[in-house]
Amino acid sequence: MVRLKRQATEGSLMSVDKRFFEDMDWAEQHHAQLLGKYQDEWVAVYNKQVVAHGSSIREVERQAQAGTGKEQIPVYFVESGSNIYSQPQGKSHRPVAPQLDMH
Repeated sequence: MVRLKRQATEGSLMSVDKRFFEDMDWAEQHHAQLLGKYQDEWVAVYNKQVVAHGSSIREVERQAQAGTGKEQIPVYFVESGSNIYSQPQGKSHRPVAPQLDMH
């Protein structure tokens, strides 16, 4: 997932700090440790540390930006693997991700 974002971002006009990708990589590499404390929550990572966490991605982004003064902070979902995904009847057999609180 990060590699796709990285390629799309590097090819666009938007400039993203190298730290963003380092922090996202750190979150992915430390998923097991994060799972023990932040199961099924969003975590914002800055300087390889969790700076905000919660169930609302918007609230986690807001807290992280307020606490660090930075706009570009990766937010990572620490999924336990026990989430249930639904499938509309008559559709393909691909899982449908849960709707995220984007407000």
